Amino acid sequence: MIKVDIRNGFDVGCFHYEVLSGSEVDKELSEDKQYGICNNIQKQVSITSEFGVDQILHAFTHEIIEAVNYVYCNKEIKHGDIIRISEGLSQVLKSLGIRFTLDGEESK
Repeated sequence: MIKVDIRNGFDVGCFHYEVLSGSEVDKELSEDKQYGICNNIQKQVSITSEFGVDQILHAFTHEIIEAVNYVYCNKEIKHGDIIRISEGLSQVLKSLGIRFTLDGEESK
């Protein structure tokens, strides 16, 4: 398995997106009934740390596609399509043995 620590963020185009997680983020996301959110104005992706590795993979993949949609597609990809693309891409990444982590170790 290839573990990719996402705490240092990622780049899309000429922008660097910061990845936020932890108890404060968990609380905010829980209040909004979300598992992740991409703030394209502040260039931040928030991911709940209460997830296991498969859920982090799917949520982070979804938020990456949200960022790509904003930077490269002028937000033209509909959210339903983003959901389907991220589901397929997360399955491919999982089959390749790639997992995203928020702590440098395998999560729950």
